[in-house]
Amino acid sequence: MIKQFMNKGKACYKVQVYGFDRFGTKVRRRRILRGGSKAAAERLEFDLKTELANLEKGYQSKTFGEFNKLIFFPFIKENYPTEFPTLSGTIKKHCSGIWNLKLEAINPGDITKILTEAGEQLKSGTVNKIKGYINRSFNHAMSHGLPSNPVDKVRMKKSVEEQYKPTILTKTEMQSLLIAAKRMEPQWYPIYCCAVYFGARAQELWALKRSDVCLEDNTITINKTYSRHLKKVKSTKTGGFRVIALPKKLLPLIHHLMVGPKDGYLLPHPAAFTNGKQANVLKKLCRKIGITEVKFHSFRHYFCTHALANGGGSPGVMSVSGHQHLRSLNTYIHLSSISNRGVCDLIDLDLPSDNQKVVNLFNSKAQ
Repeated sequence: MIKQFMNKGKACYKVQVYGFDRFGTKVRRRRILRGGSKAAAERLEFDLKTELANLEKGYQSKTFGEFNKLIFFPFIKENYPTEFPTLSGTIKKHCSGIWNLKLEAINPGDITKILTEAGEQLKSGTVNKIKGYINRSFNHAMSHGLPSNPVDKVRMKKSVEEQYKPTILTKTEMQSLLIAAKRMEPQWYPIYCCAVYFGARAQELWALKRSDVCLEDNTITINKTYSRHLKKVKSTKTGGFRVIALPKKLLPLIHHLMVGPKDGYLLPHPAAFTNGKQANVLKKLCRKIGITEVKFHSFRHYFCTHALANGGGSPGVMSVSGHQHLRSLNTYIHLSSISNRGVCDLIDLDLPSDNQKVVNLFNSKAQ
């Protein structure tokens, strides 16, 4: 069905078609064509009808590429719009070797080859993400009748060298970075300060408002994040919120930032902060002052590692950083050495002095 309407003086078309999935459930596809022609709307209607016809047939006789393009990608785009660009792009980039193979013909060896080739250039964490995306695609195919998922039988060897170890600045380096930011990047200075003291994610900082700060209790509430894909503020990554006691050394800066409308944003919004290019600005500043180049997320690494090393304790650090599971904090626990601090001291053995005599245990006489 095609329905024409006018919007700001331009002819637009609402294209809507109905069909059934392989289980006989009625489904609908609807698209809005803005500023197009009637012929373009008719082509879109044909494409949507073809898509639904393929949906009704399920996975049968489809190649991996056809299934993703016609069924899996539209499903992700509709239900997980923020994931769609990364997921679809990753699958297209790394799965060219199986793109034209029939789904039922793809075996674990094909998947292993994809992941092995990716592992020659990428870190294990990235390879695991690729594996996860492919796995989701095949799981979706199973919901459309595919008998088994070849990814289930894929086992990749973990390399010790590939264990994730984030770059952590020293206290001296962080101090130098903040001094340089205050003088050379004044817009970014308050952002960096809040990042290192709160251990918050970049887009959580972007979404902070003055109304989130309570100066009576000296607390700040982190309960939302900015989505670059959706271009709007939404709930945090974990869906929860956390109330953080403001550190004394940060209070003067917070008071300065509170000048302005109560519902206004707490921190500046440089263009690079909004479009996700904050790492470029930070790396450039690091190069200028001759310290290790780090990403914006390194502020979060710094907070977790140094807070733990200085006795913060896992529960306290997690309540500030927003980590839900202790395993997410394990990397920082290892880096701060708190997991084994004091253990070696339990070997309460006095080392001999330079002039101490040797004792023969057979005759108990000192030599």
